[in-house]
Parts: sequence; structure tokens; C-alpha cells
Amino acid sequence: MQRQLVASKDRPVFLIPEPNDLFKLSYNISNIYISSLSTQKGQASELNLGAFKMVADFLVGAQLINEDAFIGSQYAHELLPKVLEVIEKYEVKDEKAVELLRECKTFINGLKKEARAELAVCPPGTFHHIHSADCVPCPPGTASAQPDSVRCTPCGPGFAAAGAGNTHCTACAPGSSSAAGRAKCTPCPPHFCSGAGATHCAPCNSSDL
Repeated sequence: MQRQLVASKDRPVFLIPEPNDLFKLSYNISNIYISSLSTQKGQASELNLGAFKMVADFLVGAQLINEDAFIGSQYAHELLPKVLEVIEKYEVKDEKAVELLRECKTFINGLKKEARAELAVCPPGTFHHIHSADCVPCPPGTASAQPDSVRCTPCGPGFAAAGAGNTHCTACAPGSSSAAGRAKCTPCPPHFCSGAGATHCAPCNSSDL
């Protein structure tokens, strides 16, 4: 499910006075992705979240590293110092990835933010993949109840979520149990019993038989 940029006053627009290349930024948990798009001088261009080339690893609280990734690029010697100068240090964390994108500051050679970036919201039962901007269904054993989640939450002990795209986890029925993050509840073996939402089965009492 591809997320689309929403046409509104918050749609991201950047003016490129110089150079003639728009640098687009995206973040995941531990990396910054930067790519360039050739534009006409002074032309407005939009921030895009697709098809990124990783050119710089980024560690929490650290400066850009992996400078060798610029080797072979015609912009290597010209732009790397400016990227370091402008970006310097950000604490890139999973929770702040999209927030950083929405609060972009001045980038390279006067590239300035003209509007905030807003993306179409991913529905419950999915999470947004920061690199590709896709809405990805929650895998079995996880769920997301809120829209635009950055991750799916594993089911707790005694709960399960079968299939993909779950908005919530379901308590195990009596006579079954589950550990955390399971897609299905496991039936109790013979002569073992459990109540609803059980994390384990126990020997049945005479009243249970």
C-alpha cells in the first residue's frame, strides 16, 4: 500500500536557488538516506520519500560517518562538508524519524523549507515504513490500534493475532494459552486447563473436569 503525499497547505515545497540539485532526506532508526534530483535553477520541487540511496550512516548522537559512500559521486568533495556542516548532530530514533522529516531545517546552499511535510496517514492494522513510505500490514502476532503507527506492537502474553493487518490482539479462549508475540493460541494438552487470556495451562482441578 503506497502512501501518497497529501495536497494541502502543508504539502512540502522547497525552493532551489543554487545549486541545481535538490537533496531529499529520509530517516530510519539508524541511518540517514540522501539522494539528489536535478532541477532547473529556482524551480520549486517537492520532498519525496521514494527510491533513496544510502550515502551516509548516522548513529545516535554522532556525526555522519561512512564518508566512503560518496566516492564515485560528482558531488563528493563539494557537498560532503556542507552536509556535515548543516546536519551536524541529530538524535535519530525510531519515534522521531518522521518528526525530523516534518521539521526539516535549512539544508544545503540556502535550500529552505517552505512548508511542513505531511503524508497520508496509514490506517490501523498497518505501520509506515520510513524508507519506502509504504503502509505495511502488521505481521502475525502483532497489531496497531492507532493510525500512522511507526511500528506494530507484539501481542502480550495470553493474547494472539492471526494473519496480517490486525488492529488488536485477541485474548486466548479458555482451554488454550499463549506466550508474547504469538499468532495463535496453543490448546492445552489433555488433563490441563486454562481460563481466558492464559499464559500457560495448569493441571485441571476436579471441578474443571
